[in-house]
Amino acid sequence: MPEYYEGANGMQPFDVIDAFGLDFYEGNVIKYIVRWRKKGGIADLRKARSYIDQVIKRAEAEEAVPGA
Repeated sequence: MPEYYEGANGMQPFDVIDAFGLDFYEGNVIKYIVRWRKKGGIADLRKARSYIDQVIKRAEAEEAVPGA
C-alpha cells in the first residue's frame, strides 16, 4: 500500500472501511479524505465530495420509499 494511505500504527483506509462495513461510495470518501494532503490535494477533496453526494442521493431515495 502506498505511504500516502498509511496512518498511525500502520492503519490504512481498508482497516476503517472494513471495521465499519462501508460500501463502495462510503469507502471512497474515506480513501480520498485520508490521502488528500499527501497525494491529490484539492482534487481529492472534490472526489470525496462527489462520493458524499452519491451517498446522500441514495439515502434520500431510501427515505422516499415507504417502509424502507
